[in-house]
Amino acid sequence: MNLEGLAQPQALRERSRALFDRWEAFAATPAASRLMFLWAFAESIFWPVSANFLLAPLVMGSRSRFYVPLIASILGSAFGGSLVLLFSWLSPQQAIDLVTVLPFVPDRHLQVAELGLMASGSNAFFIQPWSGVPFRIWALLSGPVGVNVWLAIPVSILGRSFRMCVDAIACRIVVAAYPAFVRDYSIILAGAYALWCLILLFSFLR
Repeated sequence: MNLEGLAQPQALRERSRALFDRWEAFAATPAASRLMFLWAFAESIFWPVSANFLLAPLVMGSRSRFYVPLIASILGSAFGGSLVLLFSWLSPQQAIDLVTVLPFVPDRHLQVAELGLMASGSNAFFIQPWSGVPFRIWALLSGPVGVNVWLAIPVSILGRSFRMCVDAIACRIVVAAYPAFVRDYSIILAGAYALWCLILLFSFLR
């Protein structure tokens, strides 16, 4: 990449527009929806990066159909999350063994999830999306703690879906209010967003 060219405002805007247009074209494809579904599904089970990391840019690239990646994310997380909750309920000892060997699981995450589940039961899954502790940790601990899985599944779907809707609507409002700015400076915005997500990820994993 020609950094000197990027330093020129007009060149930066032109490259940003080209990048945004390519991303917008990709966001409208079935492949983008499948990727969103698989990302949300994997994040519920083992993937350490939140589904919202991908959901936000897909929503911004799907300005007229922002609900498509949102629905894909909700379905993926619901399917994957339900499987983990059922596994924890059916095999609580194996769930305990698994959660202790999962990568990127600090002790404080285990403590927060266990205390939340013991205090609130299935209602703790309303809190989970805002806690900074990955869903899979709460889900794997729910069986050993004795949470009612048939309540936990719908509550977790509602809680996580609400968080995704809040994030998606916020992104939709931003891109609707400042469409030219988002398109003209998408390179800078994408870099800042990636840096912010990395900082959040490392802070959660400390």
